[in-house]
Amino acid sequence: MIDQDEIVPERFTTYFRSVIAFGRIGIVEDEKEKRRAIEVLARKYSPQQPQADVDMEIEKTWKALTILEMKIEHLSGKEAIELVNRFKEN
Repeated sequence: MIDQDEIVPERFTTYFRSVIAFGRIGIVEDEKEKRRAIEVLARKYSPQQPQADVDMEIEKTWKALTILEMKIEHLSGKEAIELVNRFKEN
């Protein structure tokens, strides 16, 4: 996942911050967990939508919906030295 990628053409580089996650992915089979997960996503990406609209959309797409869960076993991250130095200065 890329958190930041600022292109700096005059320096022929980018100021980046990223992370890679390693682990196992599985399908969420439990109906309650699946419902909770999709509601969390709906609230995150459509916070202004009335709950009735969210419920209707979930019901409409429920049969086709698959929720995946990743159990992270290892994380690896890196950051451009320019961003590290900026953080140290503040």
